[in-house]
Amino acid sequence: MYYDIREIHLEETQMTLDEVTISARRSPLKFDKGNYLAAVAGTSLAKLSSANDVLKRLPLLSGDNGSFSVRGRGQAIIFINRREVRDPSEIQNIDASQIESVKIITDPGVTYPIGTKAVIELTVKRWYKDHLGITFESEIYQRQRLSQYYTLRTNYSKKRLSLITLLRVANPKFDPETDIEYTVSGPEGELSYNVTGKSRQNNLRYSFDTGLNYDINDMQSLGFYMSDSMSPRQTSYYDNTYRKDNVEIGSHSSKNKSENHGVNGTFYYIGKIAGININFQNYLYHSLNKGHQSLFLDNDNYFNMDSENKSFLYDSKLELGSKGPWGGDMLYGIQWTYTRRKDISDVLEGNVNNSNSLTVQNHFLGTKTYKYFQINIYCYTNNILIGPI
Repeated sequence: MYYDIREIHLEETQMTLDEVTISARRSPLKFDKGNYLAAVAGTSLAKLSSANDVLKRLPLLSGDNGSFSVRGRGQAIIFINRREVRDPSEIQNIDASQIESVKIITDPGVTYPIGTKAVIELTVKRWYKDHLGITFESEIYQRQRLSQYYTLRTNYSKKRLSLITLLRVANPKFDPETDIEYTVSGPEGELSYNVTGKSRQNNLRYSFDTGLNYDINDMQSLGFYMSDSMSPRQTSYYDNTYRKDNVEIGSHSSKNKSENHGVNGTFYYIGKIAGININFQNYLYHSLNKGHQSLFLDNDNYFNMDSENKSFLYDSKLELGSKGPWGGDMLYGIQWTYTRRKDISDVLEGNVNNSNSLTVQNHFLGTKTYKYFQINIYCYTNNILIGPI
């Protein structure tokens, strides 16, 4: 069915516009000499919370929590004012308003360690004047329970000296529930199984970070960055029930107590003397983790396990860069690394037959210690490795 509406006549109307405004958004990345450069100062990126938030919003980059990769290239090494970042949390602790620019290098040259796939360089403002900035952030999430995050960040500079401190309190709480159903086919037909459970997890954590940098002149800087974290002793609970064809066939509950402490720090000197680029860094890491786990099966069998592990790492690197005798760039370096880890486990297990009888076995699994020491001496030019020596 159709209708013939014959002819439609339109009348022409003219309108004169006083002013026309055309607006466009410029890409945050600018291609410059084979690299991508993003200006941050004076843009909307500077209004974000941290350097981590800035990097998350740049094209070509993917990642979070101080660890990023460049699309098509892989994991990137991050530098701040020519200094390599060893602690990813440092990226989260830099205020976005302090960043001047971000450079993404997709084809690193000889001035970076051989095998480097990509580089992200952050240029942080050098105030060279008296400055004090204080930022307080609070985040609250409501899931099954209330989770709270608080951050206090301060930045202070006086002439060529700058100091940053950060205090963070994180108290995420989770109550995940388990509800799994599956069917098994057998000689007797199909059997349905169901696992239901609930848990209550506590993850209170404190962290304190501080960093100091002194610019001797426009070409030389020295300083340190230290991060300390602590999770006080806390307990999480887990309960699960197993059913077969809607008939309860078993249950288990467990209780986990954990306690964690960690500290890491970097001391560095970056400079140029008599035409030689100098990069000297020392990195130290130490952690202590303690745990206690109790598991009850069908309210009859049980075991308790205590565990403790300690980790220590010291890494020192000295690199010298200069022009090579054949024109090109050359890099000489020496790096030494020492690591040590110690694991201790103690298991107490047994079987509860009734309220008056208890059979107990104590197994001491012993102490395992791992040690590692290595020295590398290397030299390469135009990404051609001449060493290690």
